[in-house]
Amino acid sequence: MATYAVSGAGPVVFFTESGQQVTVPLTALSFVDGQLEIDAAYQGVAGLKPWLDYLQQAGRLQQAAAPPASLAMVVAAARPGTDGNDVQLTIAFPDPSDAEHFDVTVTELEILEQLSPEQLEEVLGTADEPGSRPGLVRVVAAAGYQLPKAMAETPLAGGSGTNPSSLEIKAADDSTAFVLQARAAGADGDLTQVEITDVDDVEGTFKLTATWTKKVEGLTAAGAAAADLGYAVQIAAPAGQQIATPEPGTYALTGGAEATTANRSIVARS
Repeated sequence: MATYAVSGAGPVVFFTESGQQVTVPLTALSFVDGQLEIDAAYQGVAGLKPWLDYLQQAGRLQQAAAPPASLAMVVAAARPGTDGNDVQLTIAFPDPSDAEHFDVTVTELEILEQLSPEQLEEVLGTADEPGSRPGLVRVVAAAGYQLPKAMAETPLAGGSGTNPSSLEIKAADDSTAFVLQARAAGADGDLTQVEITDVDDVEGTFKLTATWTKKVEGLTAAGAAAADLGYAVQIAAPAGQQIATPEPGTYALTGGAEATTANRSIVARS
């Protein structure tokens, strides 16, 4: 049920058949699902409702614009860069009877097409030198790289507090084509999955798809900022406010640039 305030020239002055003056403040009126309603204190005034309906039809009483939605939280990528624009956040309330607890799923997707072995360092970067398209993975620097063979989606492994997760990519003869490394140290790097497709032996190119997904269940507004999602995002309160329960939906982070962190403001649940 949508309820809106009434705008117009107020208060409304009405005279009953007996000549009694009734003054109705606009705050005593509202639009409920498009219908003009009167507070209970004025519903017994004979003839008032037809007069109000006339004022509405004449355009002197109108439905006010909805107030701006209040913000629940601000979600920002864990680091500056364009790769933050690849992050999506999904908020869901799995129990319809529970309006307090919600699940958050963060997904990051990176697709690099027509990539050649010679471009790996330039595009993905290494631990010492960022690439032109920094993202979920980087290449471990080596003297040379080979064209990989196709590979189904495979997770990186071995991540710890001091070591980034890694994955050896094989060439057609099962030798090492190159080794990929998660962009940061930590066990959550193991949630990164890599797929190699569209291998073109003639052109010497391939398609690399990297994804990272993590779901945290049973969050509340009070605990959202501490959610274990720091590998990809940070959740914070809007300026001058506290974190509130968010509106469910899927939200894409935007605005990421070389020195700017992608972010998204999420409205509070109505």
